[in-house]
Amino acid sequence: MSAVLAAAVSLSMIVVVFAAVPEATAGECNGTAHAPILITSDAGFTAANGVISGTGTPSDPYLIANLAIDDMSLGYALKVDNAAGTITKSFDVTCVSSNWKVSTPSGGVVVWIVDVHTPTTVSRVLSNSGELPNSTGIRLEGSNHILLNDDSFNKLGGDGIQILGSDHVTVVDTKSKAANNGLYIQDSHDIIVGQTCSVGGGQGCDEFTYDDNHGLSIQDSYNVQVIDTMTSADDSGGILLSGTGTYNVTMTGGEATANGPICHSGTPSGHVSDTITGIAVTDGAYDITVHGYTMQANGDGGGGYFDLMNGGKGLYLNPCGGLVTLPKTPTGGANLDFRGNCFTYAYGFDPAPTPYCPTS
Repeated sequence: MSAVLAAAVSLSMIVVVFAAVPEATAGECNGTAHAPILITSDAGFTAANGVISGTGTPSDPYLIANLAIDDMSLGYALKVDNAAGTITKSFDVTCVSSNWKVSTPSGGVVVWIVDVHTPTTVSRVLSNSGELPNSTGIRLEGSNHILLNDDSFNKLGGDGIQILGSDHVTVVDTKSKAANNGLYIQDSHDIIVGQTCSVGGGQGCDEFTYDDNHGLSIQDSYNVQVIDTMTSADDSGGILLSGTGTYNVTMTGGEATANGPICHSGTPSGHVSDTITGIAVTDGAYDITVHGYTMQANGDGGGGYFDLMNGGKGLYLNPCGGLVTLPKTPTGGANLDFRGNCFTYAYGFDPAPTPYCPTS
């Protein structure tokens, strides 16, 4: 049985339309055991490399699907690398999983896409590494016109998803729990995260939760839209917007939670930072608009944590030993619009935004 997966993406007056993509059924997502796959040219799109259908045209892309790749000894399960410019065919990926039965100390990536510039959908990538160091779910490098849809990661030791030097990427209906960041965006632009959904109910919502560093970290990236997304950190902060290259970021209707570090066997877990908060704007990030968010951090706004921060306070609450003085993280830049959000404690704003918490 097949279905049609289509997405129309619009941001900053630019529209990208993804071709219809035949999906494997849920049962087929159990996958067939396979060795690691590396594709570096059109000749690599073969049945031996997991292609189950398609002719490689934009309207009928190759479909790589139904793979269970637990051998991560090469640093990846599936890597499509167009660094040499020898991939001209269209392709999509669905139903790829890895449980990291064979791994290396340097970690790896389940699905790794490099320098791909044709509309591509990567859906239903699944992985649980048991928090092996540097284990990552999906990495996009220097690529564009990519849709990440219905992917799910649990207990990864690195980032759930990395978007690096890429543009025109959409992430929808995806869930990630990782020892570092749920979703990490760096040096990228024209990114959409999330879609209209029932926040709290979870159906169709992006969830980047129980991450040790941040649920969502945006570094030196611009034209980013975040919609109805749930973010939290098990041991640190919910969302970090950082760097003078971060601007024109709009976030609406989501949740951002910081639980703060815990003392585990005498050692604090999580990210040592003076910005453990629901949402932090730091290091010159500017033109940031956040409306309709609920922000919460475990603390009293004093020596503890704040729900919302502009820059850092210069203090870290070590759960194993009390307050620690840190270099104060610089504030964000101009045009920080935080009207219409629900929170209790804010720090670093002048004037401070007014909380708005609807009663119904």
